[in-house]
Amino acid sequence: MGYDFSFIVIAPRPEAFPFYLAPDFDGCVESLRDAHALEQRLLSREGIRLNGPPIGGRQQYRWESADGGQLYIHIGGNVVSVDTHAHWGDVLNLYEYLCHVEPELLIVDDQTAMLYDASTYRSFVAESYARKT
Repeated sequence: MGYDFSFIVIAPRPEAFPFYLAPDFDGCVESLRDAHALEQRLLSREGIRLNGPPIGGRQQYRWESADGGQLYIHIGGNVVSVDTHAHWGDVLNLYEYLCHVEPELLIVDDQTAMLYDASTYRSFVAESYARKT
């Protein structure tokens, strides 16, 4: 079983991170500027493979990291979903790669509803893995 993250654009963008997406949060998830461009960027990444046939008209992808981990990726109209079976640093690596096309993306921990930018996610990963050792 993997751990799920999403990349989204929120308006208005929070001023500080991490940020809890409470049920009463009055902002909204915006549509991705160009989901097709994100898919093209993803496909240019070494190690990206199609992961079966499209589901609901959307292609699923698999990225195999250098250490054998895997990220399962789906790009929708307003979200990039990432099912993680790899080091969480690989999620950051993918996020930063896709931010070249969609710079307003933020990372959501789907289990906790915490929203991160690159810097606070990097700290979150370091702290999380430090607790495991």
